[in-house]
Amino acid sequence: MAKKPQLTLKQAEEADLQALYGILALAGEHMHRTLGLGHWYPFRTFERFLAISDREHIYAIFADELLVATFNLARTPRSYYRLDMWADADHRALYLGGVGVLPSHQGMGIGKWMMEEVERICQELGIESLRFDAVANHSRLLAFYDRLGYQRRAYIPIDDERQLIAYERTFLGE
Repeated sequence: MAKKPQLTLKQAEEADLQALYGILALAGEHMHRTLGLGHWYPFRTFERFLAISDREHIYAIFADELLVATFNLARTPRSYYRLDMWADADHRALYLGGVGVLPSHQGMGIGKWMMEEVERICQELGIESLRFDAVANHSRLLAFYDRLGYQRRAYIPIDDERQLIAYERTFLGE
């Protein structure tokens, strides 16, 4: 039985950004090839990745010494989010995005560990709600977020063929 890798989290540095972009691009290609999902394939350009990311809140996850996953947090909601989607639009919220795990490391518990770390960061910062979205036809991902206890808040149409599902977790009373 293989030894479970030691997972660590660090805030990304400028030198990490190209590699983190690569993880997201590989994850997008993997979803396209294995699940027929094209929403991240071809993945946006590196310049677009930088433009829509809050560089102070991009994180890198390592399994032992290997960079295997990434996510980012932002205080600004996406332009397509509506205030009426959330449990309380006035909550201090963070918005999760740019979540990706190397395809070779998926199914190893890294995503669950990542979400625990995201929640820890939220609670340390006094955040009342974590919000994000997932593509509606990625059933395995939706089941993952459902199992972790995130609440489905709204369907968001993107175009004639694609929808997103908005998720939220509130931390009040936890």
